Amino acid sequence: MKETIHRTSPVNARVSVEVPSERVNEHLNQYFVSVAKQARIQGFRPGKAPVHVVKQMYGQEAASSIGERIISEALLEVVRKHNLRLILPPTLIAVDAAKEGNPFRFEAELDLRPEIPEFNLEKIEIEDVPSKEVTDQEVMARLEEVRDHFSHHHLAPEGHLIATGDLAAVKYGANVNGERIEKACTTRQELELGKNSILPEFETGLLGLKVGDSKKISAQFPEDHQLDEIRGKLVEFEVSVLEIQSRHRPNWEEENLLERVMPGAKSLDDLKSKTREQLKSEFERNRKQGIRESLSTALLKETSFPVSQRQLDFATESVYNDRVQALGRMGLPPQEIESRKDEILKFAKDAAEREIRVSYVMDQIARDAKIEVNPEDIENRLKEIATAGGHSLTDVKNFYLQKEQDGSSSRLERLQMDLRDEKSLDYALSRVTIKNRGSNS
Repeated sequence: MKETIHRTSPVNARVSVEVPSERVNEHLNQYFVSVAKQARIQGFRPGKAPVHVVKQMYGQEAASSIGERIISEALLEVVRKHNLRLILPPTLIAVDAAKEGNPFRFEAELDLRPEIPEFNLEKIEIEDVPSKEVTDQEVMARLEEVRDHFSHHHLAPEGHLIATGDLAAVKYGANVNGERIEKACTTRQELELGKNSILPEFETGLLGLKVGDSKKISAQFPEDHQLDEIRGKLVEFEVSVLEIQSRHRPNWEEENLLERVMPGAKSLDDLKSKTREQLKSEFERNRKQGIRESLSTALLKETSFPVSQRQLDFATESVYNDRVQALGRMGLPPQEIESRKDEILKFAKDAAEREIRVSYVMDQIARDAKIEVNPEDIENRLKEIATAGGHSLTDVKNFYLQKEQDGSSSRLERLQMDLRDEKSLDYALSRVTIKNRGSNS
């Protein structure tokens, strides 16, 4: 077999391969003999048709099937022979048909793992946020957020004036310079005040109104608003209040709220104590995540290397789709998401490239330090996931034995890769210098 490899970039190569005719003939003959044993051809008993008849009937099918097999075998030989580290399946750009007596030629584009330059962990310095005590104010702020979560709305009594937290049903017309804008009008819309989801001028104008009141409210719309007719313009609304639902925030003694918020909490003081511990744990998790992010940033500054454009494109698409879905779950309407497409795409590309680069550096650290993930590591992590989610260990294991949504690998393989990255990060953190922010030492 003859092969020629041309490096088109540090992370890409084009390979041209010629498989000799003898090898092609061998594959074709094996295929036809195998088919002849099973083929049912009119005029012949099952499995007794001559090979030349089988060739006439199955020649085209054989050319396709054998071509794929030869390409797979040949590429595997080339990769092993030249120690090429592929990161994606090869892209075929030219392929011959497999014909008896002829050599078989094909060309393919290869995406390769980049070479990571050497770096010294001991020379890297990063900052850490000093530990802090959780204040009473922080505990109470969290508990007030919890109360908000359990609040609910009910129809307000007659004469009730709209206040922050209320849910107001309104109808309004909209005018720009005296011209009615139908697309900005509505016969009924429910607005919750205090959620920062309404233009400030509109929300302020609603406060203090009661059912049956009408009022003119002017609001300046942003330049990036999705509706062309009011984008960047001052809009005058004629608003009428149809219904008001006031918000009820339960006291801790009401509706078994303590038990609903934190099963096992015996009193409000007990809840405060447990909440303080939660806030401490959250701070520590965020502090450790911040250290890891700082380390990743420092490592990327120490290492400069190209990445495969095809790999970057795949990763960008994945991050983009995840981001769009997340914005949808947050309540952003599809038209607003579409209007922010370029912004989201830039975010996705930057995030994908960072993720790819960090992954390569972590992999290099793991290789250098001979870091491996053993079955005990996986078992312990699965137990943690089961405990945190309130699931059985069997259910969690069954979930991770399934394939990823794209079918590329099992979730267990992904978990193993994540654990290896975590261990690599921990190893790196044990080698770098960590300084407290604001400290001169």
